Amino acid sequence: MWLSLLEKNLLAHTKDKLIRGARISFSVDQCFAPDSNATLVFLELLKLNVSKIKPQCVIYIDHNTMQNGPMNMDDHIFLQDCAKKYGIILSKAGNGISHQVHLERYAKPGIIALGADSHSSTMGAIGALGLCSGSLDLALTMSNGSYSIIMPKIIKVNLTGKLKKYSSAKDLALHLVYKMAINKHGNYVLEFTGDGLSSLNVYERATIANMSAEMGVVGSIFPSDEQTKKYLEAHGRADDYLAQEADSDAQYDYEYEIDLGQISPLAACPSRIDNVKSVEEIQGLKVNQVLIGSCANGSIYDFIYAANVLKKYPLNKDVSLAIIPGSRHTLALMIKLGILDIFVQAGARILESACGACMGLGQAPMTGGVSLRTFNRNYVGRSGTIMSDVYIVSPEVAISLAVNGYLSLPVSLTNELKIQNIALPLNDALIVNEKEDVELKLGPNIKPIAHFEPVGFNIKASVMLVCGSDITTDQIMPSSPSILPYRSNIEKLCDYAFYDLDRDFVKRCRENKGGIIMAGANYGLGSASEHGVIALRYLGIKAVVAKSFSYLHKRNLINFGIIPIEAYISGNIYDEIHITIDDGECLIENVTASSFFKTKLELTNEEWDIIKRGGIL
Repeated sequence: MWLSLLEKNLLAHTKDKLIRGARISFSVDQCFAPDSNATLVFLELLKLNVSKIKPQCVIYIDHNTMQNGPMNMDDHIFLQDCAKKYGIILSKAGNGISHQVHLERYAKPGIIALGADSHSSTMGAIGALGLCSGSLDLALTMSNGSYSIIMPKIIKVNLTGKLKKYSSAKDLALHLVYKMAINKHGNYVLEFTGDGLSSLNVYERATIANMSAEMGVVGSIFPSDEQTKKYLEAHGRADDYLAQEADSDAQYDYEYEIDLGQISPLAACPSRIDNVKSVEEIQGLKVNQVLIGSCANGSIYDFIYAANVLKKYPLNKDVSLAIIPGSRHTLALMIKLGILDIFVQAGARILESACGACMGLGQAPMTGGVSLRTFNRNYVGRSGTIMSDVYIVSPEVAISLAVNGYLSLPVSLTNELKIQNIALPLNDALIVNEKEDVELKLGPNIKPIAHFEPVGFNIKASVMLVCGSDITTDQIMPSSPSILPYRSNIEKLCDYAFYDLDRDFVKRCRENKGGIIMAGANYGLGSASEHGVIALRYLGIKAVVAKSFSYLHKRNLINFGIIPIEAYISGNIYDEIHITIDDGECLIENVTASSFFKTKLELTNEEWDIIKRGGIL
């Protein structure tokens, strides 16, 4: 048949022909969202007057769990009421991080799952297709059961050999991030094949699939094989197993050959995830803080080696060590196996199973500090401290530093604890799954979404911001503890747009009734969150002119009626810009600088229609 695993999965969900570069629509089996984006999902569903949900849906409270003041808890109650109203499953605060919990409980081989978070690709570890979207796209899919994408190209990653004893799946993920140079691949999916797969369990595959966003691709997918079967059996879901693999003569657009035996311990250095160097090259680095966990490395498998190290070596007195189990189920396993006690006795801090420190909610490093983390991002300021250096490493490297006090290759061990497929049923104590006609409680900080008029195709406006390349969603809208609670209140959230980049941006927008943003390449990389986009719409931003866009962020801009224009034209703040668009042809005139640029807007008929209407809402 010549079919890849991705093609088999899509063909089971669509009647469209799978033509590279063409738009395809398909049915979606599951939708899920974290609380930080889910409040916006439900506000959008209410604005769209949606009364019934089609796919199986799960909402996770895993971001704003600090409850620092009433606003977070107000959001939690709102989400719980919405879940009851629509008959949606709710995973309450403390139950774990959406990606890991969804993999443990709900994802199945062969399904398509859409999540309002950029690391929804984690589902690829189990042979599912995990895709990410903005909140509005997720709301629409929840209402009609379908989603559409431009058919991606497929990269075959053929794995041979076996990882060396102290190299890990995280090192392979970082190797792939470096190899593909984060902004060089956009609409691609990685498909893993080869004899080397048999040595990688689902926990390891999850680390790799999770970091697809950092690799700059749409997602990753692994075959469903004996490792998948073992994982499902260990979680009491043997009936969900379905063997799936690509045809032996499947056709791919690109191929990479990777000998796992050649992968060495790596580190992503400050402050880009693709700034990857070998640990050997930078060993000796003094570090103040080590964090092990997150959705990238928060499984029971990720804590086994670290526990073994702490049984033999004491924690260095100058290092703060904290662990973040990715789910409450993992925490329960650690207790049952005696692993948690090893960390407690060693002096490690035990953090809640939540996103927390990964997005700057707690555990912020000291000023000028150096932090080693097993997370998936190290953008400036994401840790909660702008003046700090964050390195992304494997659990093996992280724990070795925690005992040595400096960066080193993983320490050698004998008589190690081994991972056990122990029978421990998933616990539903923090799962709400009921349908009830409830009256929604909107706390004082939860505000309905405004109506937007079209920006039109003859725009005269001033430049409100000029920024460089690789502007992240965290820079567009920070995710600090003081700002996150306002994700339910866009009017207030607007105050923080580009807060860490330009404190005068919001003031300029309000004084000039909005305008234009000019940027370099790869604008909007990072999170699937569209809060930065909708806040810019509130502030009157009509178009973003950039050399290139992150695929998902461009889609979010269109959904809210902001025109994304790929162009090579320079400008300064307050320059007068005149943009005219006719039949897809776009002329940009910088009146102040007397410069011009012509380009063609590559938008589908559906996207043109959305912009003409001023956005979907």
